[in-house]
Amino acid sequence: MERDRFLAHTRWLLAGAARYPRYAWRLLTRPALVRLHGVAIEVAPDATPALRRALYSERYERGEARCVLLRVEPGDVVLEIGAGLGLLSTLCALRVGSERVTAYEANPALIPRIRATHSANGVAPQLVHAVLARNAGEAELWVEGEFVASSLLRRSNSATRVRVPQHAASEVIARVKPSCLIVDIEGGEVELLPAIDLRGVRKLILELHPDRIGETRAAMLVTWLTAQGLCEDRSISSTRKKFFARTPA
Repeated sequence: MERDRFLAHTRWLLAGAARYPRYAWRLLTRPALVRLHGVAIEVAPDATPALRRALYSERYERGEARCVLLRVEPGDVVLEIGAGLGLLSTLCALRVGSERVTAYEANPALIPRIRATHSANGVAPQLVHAVLARNAGEAELWVEGEFVASSLLRRSNSATRVRVPQHAASEVIARVKPSCLIVDIEGGEVELLPAIDLRGVRKLILELHPDRIGETRAAMLVTWLTAQGLCEDRSISSTRKKFFARTPA
């Protein structure tokens, strides 16, 4: 197992070295389609400069993709909360099969883009447009021009408020029974994770947002996860992009 992980990590590093010349070429040619970690992603005409740079440079969800490629295994069942452009759910579906992947996304504008990513890569995970929270109902989502900044927490006066479906997280966890949970919800993690039963989750890929929730609350969340038996694997974690694995009972 350790040898396989070492080889996979080496391949990751070697593949990453080639992204710099690819970035320079893409800046010159401005392609409408890029391939990140083997996944085809459309660069929409209305992509903001920041998103375009992130896609061209392969920085978009790079830390999370590394965790998927190095730690998600064929037997896993994956639940992604905050699907973005569909990169991670596609990567997971290619590894474990579409029938073992469920992705939730709150922003209605991203749903057709996620479906396009899935279709372009020949996968079809279950995609659900909704927020996950303690209780079912409706939620207010603040949609920013830069979609990665959209959140349940308002950040700017330019954000647009939309009403979106809200599903009870505990019911979703009980139905999907994920062994691997992927969470990137722009600060909402500090409220959501303690509200759900994580006992069946063996792997957690989490983007922390200390800029939104504060360094203290971010540190407290990591401490709480450790108390639940999910310990950070620092060999592939970074300051914000974290991988946790369950310790043996």
